[in-house]
Amino acid sequence: MRLNKLLCLALCLALLCGEESIPTVSAEVPAISVSVPTVSTEVQTTNRTISIEADFVNYASENKFVQASGNVIVVRGDTTLRAVSTTVNLDQKEILIREKFVLDRGQQQIAGTSLIYDYDHNVATGEDVGITLHNNKIKGSNVTILEDKIEIENSFQTSCTVEDNPCNHITAKHMTIYPEWGNVVNDGVVVYIFFLPVMYAPNSVSDLNGTTDSAYGAIPQLGRNPAEGNYAKAGWSYYQNEKINGTLDLQYLEKLGGRFGFTNNYKLDQANRGQLRLHYLTGLGGRMSYGFQHRTLLGVPRKDRSQIIDEFFNGIMPPGNNDYPEFSFDLTAREMEGYRWRSYRPKVGLTSPHYGIFNTGIDYSLSAYAANIVEEDVDNTQLLDQMGMLSGTQQYMQYNWEGKLERYFWLNNYGSFKPWVLFSNSAYYDQQTLAGYWTRLIYNAEYKKNWNSLDLTLGYKYTPEESGFSPFNSEDFYAGTSEEYRYGLGWRVFKNFKVNYAQIYSITERDIRDETYGAEFTFCHWKIFVNWSTYYNQFTFGGHL
Repeated sequence: MRLNKLLCLALCLALLCGEESIPTVSAEVPAISVSVPTVSTEVQTTNRTISIEADFVNYASENKFVQASGNVIVVRGDTTLRAVSTTVNLDQKEILIREKFVLDRGQQQIAGTSLIYDYDHNVATGEDVGITLHNNKIKGSNVTILEDKIEIENSFQTSCTVEDNPCNHITAKHMTIYPEWGNVVNDGVVVYIFFLPVMYAPNSVSDLNGTTDSAYGAIPQLGRNPAEGNYAKAGWSYYQNEKINGTLDLQYLEKLGGRFGFTNNYKLDQANRGQLRLHYLTGLGGRMSYGFQHRTLLGVPRKDRSQIIDEFFNGIMPPGNNDYPEFSFDLTAREMEGYRWRSYRPKVGLTSPHYGIFNTGIDYSLSAYAANIVEEDVDNTQLLDQMGMLSGTQQYMQYNWEGKLERYFWLNNYGSFKPWVLFSNSAYYDQQTLAGYWTRLIYNAEYKKNWNSLDLTLGYKYTPEESGFSPFNSEDFYAGTSEEYRYGLGWRVFKNFKVNYAQIYSITERDIRDETYGAEFTFCHWKIFVNWSTYYNQFTFGGHL
């Protein structure tokens, strides 16, 4: 039946099991009366409604099918579906589209040529789809949206705004998005620069923000520091399932030999995750090192998977330590930290997120840990001699706590300004005897301003009291009042080339403490960087997408 005016029909449809009643609903159109089922769900106190708006509507097979065509708009909750034509199967509880469609759900959009939407189980399958996910454009031959994941076959992904000939993109045989775990997994990955394939990876694992992508770990990170000498570090990713993934690590350290092993990440649920590491170092007579870390977010509410995927489509990311307090447990042996081999037997800690103080705009955070620590000098490290550290092995208990207050000011066209104050206290015990302590109170202020081709950072640090007794060189330490300022400049010489310079100057000692020189080259969304620190005598070279 064809209608000459816009028709809007509300259909109350079932979500979960329940007793059905069949009331009669009359549309405001002459000579039409339609019966539709209404079922109350056990999850919500109100009925879930699907509304259909179209130019033409036809009811067939004793009102078991609703066929709509012409500017079709289907709305269910936060989901809006637009198509040329659609069919609603009331018996099978399905919406079928055989022509082009656009589905908006929350803050995400999916477009394609055909779609079958099972609204009873909240499952959708589509063909020739396109998705915009956090500034990444994704295409695929097929997509399946389940309650716990989104699967895309033969995917094409790019962050480039030029769609016809993107300057970079990756393809994968299979892409899986896990909103519950915050992972995006690609299998059979090929990385392209323009139309040229430059790298292959069996799989890659990244978070939903795209900030950590293990596919590019195979690109060696090059650098130099006093303890390791010249080094090259790379890792090939592997993927077991949505809860287990990691990298096979291969490193060359000029002064310490080869280092190889694996780093395995695991997730139990949204609140519990961790990492297990095992490596072997060929130098220094051969050394095994391992590390186990477990993190628990406290106070995370339990949610069913349908709620999690709804939040994902509305732009809500999985919970993290920016939102909830985090308990940590570490157990490590012979892992390099601060030019020393350090072992935790074990270490437990608690870190809070930033909390606001009423409506003042001031945030505070707290952290604390206790650890049984064993330290060993790295052989033939001149820096340790310069710092006056004792040789050999030391074992002690360390208790540390830290508090921070900060306030952020956004100055519109004049940049941003953030002052903060930090207090920390550490105590070192050797068999129940106080062997050292360290107390520090620091005031900081930082100003940032960005122009088209110039970035400016200015900082000031004031320490009214810094004192302690060092467990490393058995000497009293009292720094008294100290002041320093720091500034950084970034100049974009060309569109794709930027040079950076940063300096830390001690006002108290009237001397430059550190200078860092760097350069960044951007090509096809790849950022290649090189940095040199005069204080640490460290050179770093690398790249990422």
